[in-house]
Amino acid sequence: MTRRWRPSVRGPGSATGPPAPDTRPWWARPAPFPAAVGGRPAAEPSPDALAERVRAAGRIGTLARAGAAAQAALDEEGVLAAVGSALVALGLNGHLALVEPGAAVLVIRAVVLPWSGLAQVERVLGRTVVGAGIDLGPATPYRAALRGERAARVEEPLAWALLAAPGLGRDEARGIGALIRAGEVALAPLTAGGDALGVLTVWAAALSAADLAAAEVLGRIGGGALAAQRAGAAGHRDRAALVASLVGA
Repeated sequence: MTRRWRPSVRGPGSATGPPAPDTRPWWARPAPFPAAVGGRPAAEPSPDALAERVRAAGRIGTLARAGAAAQAALDEEGVLAAVGSALVALGLNGHLALVEPGAAVLVIRAVVLPWSGLAQVERVLGRTVVGAGIDLGPATPYRAALRGERAARVEEPLAWALLAAPGLGRDEARGIGALIRAGEVALAPLTAGGDALGVLTVWAAALSAADLAAAEVLGRIGGGALAAQRAGAAGHRDRAALVASLVGA
């Protein structure tokens, strides 16, 4: 008896012979299996790695809450308070200074520092920190901060104290640094649409790369919210002027 050869019909992925091309659309095809299954399980993260993940999640939550609070603020003081609260939650000290008209000086508008430390600093300075002016000379780190877009460490940690109190000596400045534990200092511009509205100064005994990144984000949050506040205030003034002109007419 003569056997006749009959072509076999094999679907995609048949176990024998070369597989026929799968003509089904890509969304109907099964997901490919990895070339190798099994192997050594992934190493468990170390306690330090787990702790850093927790800290990172906390930082993200703090920045998200700061953004929401800054956008919901009713005035500029509310925006500054939102950024200050975030610094407290991040375990950082600092202050926020805004550019005065003419851009010749920054004026400190808010301070994040324990009350006892602030009182001692003001005793040394002989004046309140809030309201103090920081010179914006061409060679100062604050001028460089306003021109930049990123948070940057300051080589002279006590620059802000020396610039806020021109008559202050370096020994007194070092004393202030010891009082507020300003081991490392960084400056972040308060920016909005390419415009720098001020500078956020942060300090701690040591600043990590994550601290600098958080300060940079807070600078953008604060700058954007401040710009929105000022745009809203300008709109109110324009409407008031229009109403006054119509009533006067």
